[in-house]
Amino acid sequence: MASSRSSQEAAAAAATSPTVYCPFCGSAQTQQEAAFGTTHAYSQFFCRSCRTPFEWIKWEEKAATHDLPAFLQK
Repeated sequence: MASSRSSQEAAAAAATSPTVYCPFCGSAQTQQEAAFGTTHAYSQFFCRSCRTPFEWIKWEEKAATHDLPAFLQK
């Protein structure tokens, strides 16, 4: 029972997560390993192409930019 629930949760997470590209090789063959990384702003991913773990910053296009440094504002 627990394995079917975890597979359902994994399928739901895959359907809602954006395409994350590996910062090392550029591949889209990545999978989310954990919803949170070193902070709540990061997710942990694993690249299946180059077999490298990495963290991805959770960022939305609609996020407020008023408190960012000028060089990061669009």
